Amino acid sequence: MFIALTVGGPSAAIGLFPLVPPLVGLIPVGWVRVVMGSMVYVAILAAAALWALYFLMLFLVAFSFNSSKVTAEDGQSVIVAQQGVRHPGYRIYRQISPFIYGASLSGDSGEREFPTQHCTLASQGPDLVLSCDEYTIRVPPAPE
Repeated sequence: MFIALTVGGPSAAIGLFPLVPPLVGLIPVGWVRVVMGSMVYVAILAAAALWALYFLMLFLVAFSFNSSKVTAEDGQSVIVAQQGVRHPGYRIYRQISPFIYGASLSGDSGEREFPTQHCTLASQGPDLVLSCDEYTIRVPPAPE
């Protein structure tokens, strides 16, 4: 659904540009044709501007979080993300399939920033053990 919404808006705007001139050209009255063509192009550009803002915000959100991917020796991996500014904490996403991660657990790291860049991962049966500096966290299997 997310991909359909992300791709659908720009595709609609791009698809309307070649379709508008033939349809507006069918309007017989000259000044109505000019006004209608201008209104349609302004509407398309306004929609495109909103999608550009959407992509800008999406880009900023994607790169504003401090996160890292940690892989165990057997190939299992997690994404460790630091969340929060005033109350630092962490969120761990365990791999469900090659490109999909599910939220496994989250917690509070107290007053300190959670160290997401210096982590190791080890497998212990179905669980994983994540070690980040002085933190050791048992990561259960991700819900499916």
